[in-house]
Amino acid sequence: MKKISLLLIAIFIFGISVQSQNVAITDDDSYTANSSSMLDVKSTSKGFLSPRLTTTQRNAIVTPATGLL
Repeated sequence: MKKISLLLIAIFIFGISVQSQNVAITDDDSYTANSSSMLDVKSTSKGFLSPRLTTTQRNAIVTPATGLL
């Protein structure tokens, strides 16, 4: 019973913290993600590599979002 209670408390706490976060991917420890973004990528020495798809694979995506890479 004690293990189940601890598990439920952990799930509850984790669930609350996940809902209000945004993510920064960077090698600069002092950088904070912009609060208006869900994902903030910052680097001065590396680039962003988007998924590589063939035309057939891209066309197979059902109802793609506007701007989908």
